[in-house]
Parts: sequence; C-alpha cells; structure tokens
Amino acid sequence: MKKIGIIIAVIAFAAIAAQAQTTSANIVGYSKINAVGGELSLVALNFDSSSATVADIIGDQLPANSKIHLWNGTGYSTSIKNSRSGWSAGTIARGDAFWIESAAAAGTTNEILFSGEVLTDATNTTTVAAGIDLVGYSFPVATTFGSTDLANDLPANSKIHVWNGSAYQTAIKNSRSGWGTGADIVIGVNDGFWVETATELQWNEERPFTF
Repeated sequence: MKKIGIIIAVIAFAAIAAQAQTTSANIVGYSKINAVGGELSLVALNFDSSSATVADIIGDQLPANSKIHLWNGTGYSTSIKNSRSGWSAGTIARGDAFWIESAAAAGTTNEILFSGEVLTDATNTTTVAAGIDLVGYSFPVATTFGSTDLANDLPANSKIHVWNGSAYQTAIKNSRSGWGTGADIVIGVNDGFWVETATELQWNEERPFTF
C-alpha cells in the first residue's frame, strides 16, 4: 500500500523508551468537522479517546435536541442531547462511523473537534459485516480508496458508497478492471462510508504513515 504523510494537527508527541529494548510512541492529535443545521453529516472517529461516550466525545459542541445516529450493524440507535440532562446513552469507538444531526438553525455551522491518541500499530483489523456495513478509517489521514488495503481485499462485485454532503458516490469492483475511477474517490479525515459485500471480511489495514 502506498505510504502517505500524516496530516493531522499534532499537538503533542512523545517517544517513550520502555524496558527490554522496546519503544512505544504516543501521538496525540485533533481534527475538525463542520455540522450544519438542517443537514446530516456522515463522519468517523479516527482517534482513541479517553472516554467513548457520546457525552464526552461531542459534549457541548452541539446544541440541545441534536442527535447522533449510531450504526449497530443492522440499524441505528440514536443519542439525543437534552437541554437539561445532556446526551442519552451512546458510545463511539475509533473507526466507528455515524451521522450527526445538528439542531442548530438551518445553515448554521457547528465546528466539532475530535481529539485523542493516534493509532500507531503497524496494522489495524476491522470486521466488515456481510451485506452492508458503515465503517470509518482508523487512521486520521486522507487517502484515495484505491490506496487502502480494503480496496484490495474486497471481492469482486463489492461496492462502496461515499457521502459527499448531498449524495453518494458509488463504486463497484469489477472482476477484471477492479474499482476503475472509484479507486480515486477520496476518503477524507473523519469520513465515514458504506461497504457492501457478500461475505464478512477481516479488514487488515496497514498504517499509512511513518513517524
């Protein structure tokens, strides 16, 4: 897989020498998305956060009555922000994709900050369910879909559906020609997307950056 440079805004970096000649690295970073009132935003979390609750990840960055729609593999569960009690139950893990429905006035933009620790494992494994599944990239980088290991691993006739803010870009893997122009679809930082495939897949994605 083609290596690309890491493009998150890094706010802290510490390489810590451990015992027995082992070394670990912690990279902490952040990214931003805009949620617009009256619209749905399909996003993904690319960081490991200290807490996985919607209340801690989203907090007060959205107004009361906003909603987070979380995919559970077969349907949605929804976390709603109450003006008094805050967010109802819901959790978001690194690599999860979800919809944000801002209750702000139509056209009003809420800037939402995601932050946490960047995954530095050489390979990340994600289970993609058979049928259709909503997924996110586990690394906070932008990449073309054709550069991912997922593009290689998905069998012929699989599809991806990438939301562009108003409609889906759909690509189908041909048994001979591959993804065609679909390989050039950009999966941006914090972009979630749908994968449609006949059988369950263990998505083994190589870390797309060096440090």
